[in-house]
Amino acid sequence: MPPSRLIHSNARMVHRYLTFMRHARGRSISTIDQISAAIMDFEQSTGGKDFRLFKPAWAIRYKEYLAARPSQNTPGKLAPSTVISRLSKIEHFFQWLCEQEGYRSKIKFCDTSYFAPTRHETGMANSRRRRQIPTVEQIVHIVRALPASKDEELRNRALIAFILLSGARANAAASFSLGNIDLNARTIFFDSQTTRTKNRKAYTADFFPVGDEIETIVTDWVHHLHQVKLFSNSDPLFPATSVSKGEQLVFEADGLSRTFWKSSEPIRRIFKLSCERAGVPYLNPHSLRTTLGLLGQQITTTHEEFKAWSQNLGHESIDTTFRSYGHIGEFRQAELMDVIRKRLE
Repeated sequence: MPPSRLIHSNARMVHRYLTFMRHARGRSISTIDQISAAIMDFEQSTGGKDFRLFKPAWAIRYKEYLAARPSQNTPGKLAPSTVISRLSKIEHFFQWLCEQEGYRSKIKFCDTSYFAPTRHETGMANSRRRRQIPTVEQIVHIVRALPASKDEELRNRALIAFILLSGARANAAASFSLGNIDLNARTIFFDSQTTRTKNRKAYTADFFPVGDEIETIVTDWVHHLHQVKLFSNSDPLFPATSVSKGEQLVFEADGLSRTFWKSSEPIRRIFKLSCERAGVPYLNPHSLRTTLGLLGQQITTTHEEFKAWSQNLGHESIDTTFRSYGHIGEFRQAELMDVIRKRLE
């Protein structure tokens, strides 16, 4: 069979699988993109061979291929969690494929098990890496270190304050409109229809008690947009930077537009530059949710209070909050163990 026919055959089945995962399994667009990228990566490792020729040796070679791949984001090789995620996606694809007409007699279901990661890789992926969890005081320090004269500077400072105040994920923050925030009620509405919330979940969150300074920065920013920029409730809470040609005919920043950010990437860049300016290691936007998770454990005094705190983070169960953000840092762990030790003396 000519190579072009083989590639067409693969592409047709990949399209059918992605359609199945999107509409029959309800996976999000971002997840579909990740699955598609994983399958393309696998095809690169095989040289685009027809899926019907699959044999266990392909899976073994693909694992070796991933083990040797350099990471694009960090120095060194791909993280074990990334390797396992890709292997899982390809394994699931071939499990689906071996049930399709024209493939049932070609691919054995048991052979898809060769995509399973080693126990060493699984252990490495599940091990908890030491990570920087910022305190509220550290975040306030970053915010204070930022300039606040130009509109873009006011936006950047308010953005970091808002994520701490609301617990919003970066992708959701990028899609908020002014109408989502109610300063009088001190709430934020996570609208599943217009906001890129996780799993398109809708809920209302109260401002977290992280200090008057943080809340004032966000409040002043909202007033600035309404009263100075004359924004309406349908305009973005954090508008994208406007770009125009300068005197040197080079594109440069020119104030704020009325356009929403299309992704969370600009927010990550703002966090990176803000941390550099404040002289602290990079803190990604999601780390502020960890800050809030730990803060809730410290200041709530009843199960009901922590349940309310957990729901304010968008969690259905407090188990999710404990599992995602309940890890105690090594320094705090040592402090608590010392307290327990002294209590027993």
